[in-house]
Amino acid sequence: MWEYSCENLKNAVINNHEQHGQLRTTSTNRDVNYQPSRRLDLNEEPAFRYSSKPLAGMTQQIPFYKEQNFKQAGEFFRKLTKEGQQNLINNLGGALASVPEEEIRVIISAYMYNADKDYGKGVAKLANAPMAKVRQTAKDLMEQQAARAAKAKQVAESLTALMQ
Repeated sequence: MWEYSCENLKNAVINNHEQHGQLRTTSTNRDVNYQPSRRLDLNEEPAFRYSSKPLAGMTQQIPFYKEQNFKQAGEFFRKLTKEGQQNLINNLGGALASVPEEEIRVIISAYMYNADKDYGKGVAKLANAPMAKVRQTAKDLMEQQAARAAKAKQVAESLTALMQ
């Protein structure tokens, strides 16, 4: 591995956002290794945007507009036994309770609330996330999803019309 050789480590800045893996050979004090992030600006490079270059005809790469971001998690939760549901709530809510940022506890609880209201309420309670904020964030998430879906559908329909 070139980037981790001793000689190159002192000469090159590595910024691949790798964190805490088993094979990590360097140390960092950052706790962010994902994008998008609320803590670190890891925006996408415009040079790597989707291509719309014509080939033999046209290609299209459009946003997916039939989002159901919370459906699968809710179906899974409802298929569990009552004991299984409580175990899942205890595991996630208990782990989430150790997160110091209320905003993160609220957002994750809101995701679970959108999947299944009982799931979200249980996680929020254990994670000490205020239910009023969880409900509002869950509503906002659904509105954002609906807005993305409407815009993506409009783009898809426009491109389809152009190709006919």
